Amino acid sequence: ARGGEDEETRLVEMVKREAAMRVSEETQEMYGLAEERGDTDWMEVTEGLQRRVLEEFGYEPTDANLTKLRNAAQRHGHLAPQVRHNRARRGVLAAGCMAPDVRLYDAIAGQDATLHSALSWGGEEAGLTCVVAGSWS
Repeated sequence: ARGGEDEETRLVEMVKREAAMRVSEETQEMYGLAEERGDTDWMEVTEGLQRRVLEEFGYEPTDANLTKLRNAAQRHGHLAPQVRHNRARRGVLAAGCMAPDVRLYDAIAGQDATLHSALSWGGEEAGLTCVVAGSWS
């Protein structure tokens, strides 16, 4: 439909605007300040930036419109550095898999440890559960 094409064109322009705003000196300073504080982070800065982009293009800054903008960035990843340079991937672990034995630091004992040694602490009867997650920002 013609209307859908017009909206997609507008969304592409919004993705470009977001990309430009993300690398601006002002936004970079806001990212840095957010990471220094304990009550916010870069993701909240980005959400605020995205809501401003929505408003600039005449959209209400609702969660539904945020989703539209974020989905457009995924569809047009070549225009969105946060998509183009995203190194996230679907992992191979699933429920029931043995987690890899990664290096840890035991802050209580003040020494290096491994995941498997931490899980075996207390014996099998301890029934420990481990959630494995990662992030590189």
